[in-house]
Parts: sequence; C-alpha cells; structure tokens
Amino acid sequence: MSERVLKRQMRGMAVVAVLLCLAMVLAGWWAASALRNMLQQALQSQMETETARYRLDIERRMEVDQQTLRTLSGFAALWETDPQALQHGLEAAAQQGDYTWLGYFDTSGEGFYAAGEQGAQPTSLQEIDGQVAALARGALQGQSGVSRIYTPEGSGYNRFAYAVPAVVDGKVVGAVAAGCSVEAFAGILDTLPDSGRQGAICLISDSGKVLVRPQSLAAGGLAGNVFETPGFGGENGEALRSALLAGESCFVQLKDNNVEYWAFAAPMGVNGWYLLNVQTARNVSNGIYSLM
Repeated sequence: MSERVLKRQMRGMAVVAVLLCLAMVLAGWWAASALRNMLQQALQSQMETETARYRLDIERRMEVDQQTLRTLSGFAALWETDPQALQHGLEAAAQQGDYTWLGYFDTSGEGFYAAGEQGAQPTSLQEIDGQVAALARGALQGQSGVSRIYTPEGSGYNRFAYAVPAVVDGKVVGAVAAGCSVEAFAGILDTLPDSGRQGAICLISDSGKVLVRPQSLAAGGLAGNVFETPGFGGENGEALRSALLAGESCFVQLKDNNVEYWAFAAPMGVNGWYLLNVQTARNVSNGIYSLM
C-alpha cells in the first residue's frame, strides 16, 4: 500500500473519530437535557401535589370551624328570647373550642362575646375590629365568610375570624362570629411530607406578604414580604408577582448565592391568599431520585 493511500485512510479515520466524538457529546448533551426536563416535570408535579394537600387540609379546617358555628347558630331561637342562655352558651363554647373568642350579634349590631375563661361580655359591632365587624355585617345579610388576617390592637398576635348567619324560620336574626389564631394554620404548614427535606410552605397574600409561616427553620429565611427575600427579584420574581396579582398558579426557578430554588404558588380562593411552596432544587431532586 502506498504512503499516499495510507495517509488518506488515516485522515478518513481521524474524521470519523472526530464525528463520533461530536456525536457522543451531542448525545450526552441531549440525554442530560432530557433528564433535566424530566426531573423538572417531576419536580413540578411533586410540588403541585404537596401544595394541593396543604390547601385541602386548610380548607377542611376552615369548613369544620364554620360548621361548628353553624351548629351554634341553631340555638338562635332560644338566644333571641333568653339572653342568659346566650351568655352561658357562648361561655361554654369558648372554653371547649379552639377559638380565641366567640360572639353573637343581633340585627341591631348589639351582642355578647366570650373569650377563654372570661365570662360573656356585652359588645357591639361598633366596638370590635373593623374587619370582623364587616364580616359580621355580611353574615347579617346571609353571607358566611372568613376575614383577612389582622392584628388586634395591643395584642401583637395575628388573628382571623369567621362569621355565619343565624337563621330562624327562614329569616336572619343574628350572626355568630369567632376569632382564631393563625397558629391553627401554622401547625398544618409545619408538616412536610418528607422529614429529611428542607423547605418552606407558607401562606402569603397576593402582594407577597407572608401571613402564616411554619415553625420550621427553613421558613426563617423568608422576609416579611417574599419579594424582599434575596433570590426573589429579577425576571422570575416579576413572573411570580404578576401571577399573584392575576390570581393564577405559578412555578418559577430562583437563584441566590449560587443556590437554585424552585417556588410554586397556588391560590387558596379566599381573601387573595396563596400557598407558597419553596424548595431547594437539590433537596427536591434528591427526593425524586430516591423514588426512581
């Protein structure tokens, strides 16, 4: 075989080798990209499922609380004719339930409230927190509801309230209202499905204000407003802000100090509340890998 033919064959082999190397690189890149997309889809599905579970638990808690008030409202016919029975009923219910206070208001706006071991005290819609008063007035119009989270003057503790109409013979005669601590929600949010993971699931407003956070240490990294938290700025942070204002779910990737985070926000359908599920990409990926 001549030297010229040998060189030609060697050049051909070199070209083939280069092409094979390029093909392997491209195949590896494609495989890595496909795996990343697969993990991202699995991650999104996992976080959506988790968040839906928390939402359901909170909805169940609110429904049970309101059903208790509807049961109490069944005594309205007696209460309308016997104020003493009303006071005793409120006192007994306040001592046994999870409410911070219980109250009843007639159509004139006058009524009584009881808190803990304290006896029932006279009050009126003019004397209570404005949000609770508005909620009770809605109940007097036949509408049950949940208030926004508020801080009673001088207490320093966040609260929210329920109110349901009291109906006798098809006519609204009063409103039963109750206050609750946000700790009722914090206890639900503090139960991560995988105790080996780090993350935070919080209740926020549509403006990004953190309303209820769990007791887990991971939640301590969130500022009072999520958009003041490092990593929640930039284009993806704006995408999250836009979704909150539009009342839509949103799944975004965030980054802070070279650590990747994934955030999923889902509307609760009440008062502009959202559940925000924040996990590090590494922690969630580890959880996914353990299932593969």
